[in-house]
Amino acid sequence: MEKDTLNRSQEDSQLYQIGRALKQLRIDKGISNYEALADALDMARSQYGPYENGKNLRLGTLLRILNYHQISLTDFCNKYLSNNS
Repeated sequence: MEKDTLNRSQEDSQLYQIGRALKQLRIDKGISNYEALADALDMARSQYGPYENGKNLRLGTLLRILNYHQISLTDFCNKYLSNNS
């Protein structure tokens, strides 16, 4: 049971990091608020907003967001999720 809790905590932390990275990417691309991005993605604001706060998202959704920003998954991970940033 303790291992499951630890894994869940680690997963939550990683999702939070991805969310913060998505927010920083949006800001870096000059989009001041998540609502504008949600509209541009034709996605409900109530769906997109939580992603920037660490809500679990499907890989397809992540790729859709990255494609909009014209950044590859590899580049996103290297720039926004590496331990060097």
